[in-house]
Amino acid sequence: MDFNLGDVKMGYEIGKVGRTRYTWVMCPACEEKRWALKKTGNIEGSIRLCRQCVILEAKHSFKLKN
Repeated sequence: MDFNLGDVKMGYEIGKVGRTRYTWVMCPACEEKRWALKKTGNIEGSIRLCRQCVILEAKHSFKLKN
């Protein structure tokens, strides 16, 4: 199946358990497309990073004090 950014589906429609709404979004850093939980207030999908990009960003911003 081919989805367009911003498409909204119920969890059971995309193989997930439950009746939660999901939105087809793209990570702004790596451009990976994925289903993300639809949150109220999100316009035009989501600008949230994917899990891998969040981890990389956290590693680069974490500073150790000696």
